[in-house]
Amino acid sequence: MHGYLSDVINARKQELLSQQNRNPHDDLLSRFMKKESYSDEFLQHVALNFILAGRDTSAVALSWFWLVTQHPTAEDKILREICSVLMETRGVDKSTWLDEPLGFEEVDQLIYLKAALSETLRLYPSVPQDSKHVVADDVFPDGTFVPAGSSVTYEVNLGR
Repeated sequence: MHGYLSDVINARKQELLSQQNRNPHDDLLSRFMKKESYSDEFLQHVALNFILAGRDTSAVALSWFWLVTQHPTAEDKILREICSVLMETRGVDKSTWLDEPLGFEEVDQLIYLKAALSETLRLYPSVPQDSKHVVADDVFPDGTFVPAGSSVTYEVNLGR
């Protein structure tokens, strides 16, 4: 796995350095690589995290689309907000709206969309419970002793 990730990172670095690729990557790994000079080891950890942790959590997060179909008023507000931002940033010619992915500044203006996504994740969290392995004796803030070698599982309060 490390060899594969190393190959991907090296190839991506070469593409970014040469800028010859007419369709540059705009994925999360490329964004990490463009933003700062992270070590290859750090980038491998990031990429491995995408592969291992992203599968189930991404699938659950997609429940957002189902929720939107159940609430047409919210869907209408989301679409109106996106159109409003695109008109402001890209002009009234709708044929140009899909030429480039949304920029960070544009996404920052999508307040209602962010609220709808956050509410979906509150109701249907990607990781509704998590477990941790205790490596050293510890004490919870309420005074409960937690011995080394035990497991602690906690649930996210869904509020449904």
